[in-house]
Amino acid sequence: MESPGEFPGQMGYSARNLWLMVGYYIEYKDDIILQPLAAEISFTHNIMIQSKCQSRPERQFYMIATKKYGWTKRVLEHQIENKTFEKYLLNQTNFDQALHTTQGLAFQHHPVSAFV
Repeated sequence: MESPGEFPGQMGYSARNLWLMVGYYIEYKDDIILQPLAAEISFTHNIMIQSKCQSRPERQFYMIATKKYGWTKRVLEHQIENKTFEKYLLNQTNFDQALHTTQGLAFQHHPVSAFV
């Protein structure tokens, strides 16, 4: 259900996409951490993360990684299906306790952002 008369020369305003946009807005409008991260990656990436990742830390992880590593849609999909976030959490070590720098302290307080 495109509306070419209302938006001449614009595409992508199907009923499905409009509902996705509404869901995107509702999900991130009041989130001071995820909203700026979501603004840094494409709408397609955001919709994939929103639909496939249930927890806030998981979403944050994939948003940061997508931006940092320039993941394409297919790479992001593969990383989510491969459970990269869960594997990252399982492989955490106590290096922040052994590390005597401010990096160790930063990791302790922000484990997701320290990864990427």
